[in-house]
Amino acid sequence: MTTNELTAVLNGVFHNHAEKSFGVNEAVAIIAAVIALGALFVAYLARQDSKKSADAAQRATDLLARQLDLEINERDRKIQKEVAESRPYLTWRGGHHAGDGLSCSREFENVGGEVKNIGVTTDDKEIAATISPITFLPQKGLGKVEFTSPKRINSFSFTITSTTKLEELCKITFRAVIDQRMLKISQVT
Repeated sequence: MTTNELTAVLNGVFHNHAEKSFGVNEAVAIIAAVIALGALFVAYLARQDSKKSADAAQRATDLLARQLDLEINERDRKIQKEVAESRPYLTWRGGHHAGDGLSCSREFENVGGEVKNIGVTTDDKEIAATISPITFLPQKGLGKVEFTSPKRINSFSFTITSTTKLEELCKITFRAVIDQRMLKISQVT
């Protein structure tokens, strides 16, 4: 082999070896870049999934909060209805008035809820007031209030108290006016 041929072979080997080294380094760099891009893409997808999960969790939380509000409102509405239905509502019927002083009575019907522990008071200490029944008045039950006083009175207020089936103290105030020998009653509160 001649020197020129040997030089040519050695140049080719070293040249091919240099190309292979450069190619391997380049391949490693490309693979590393692809892996880095892959990792970035995976991180991006994970972030998107995380954001979607967070958004879904927020929607679920908002929905749960709305459902809870609806349940609370429904419960409050039922309680208010139950309280309203437990209170008495009196409609007034016939009665009488007699004498120069005050001696009158008026009958009523309870068209509201049943009550117990019934009492009556007036705003004028000179007027004696009684009510019957005093222990229990059912729904659709009948009752009677009577007022007496030694002096002539044209109008006065009175309050009927009772306890509802929910154990709530109930006070209803009325205004009574004696007009043409008839006791007219209207509810104030």
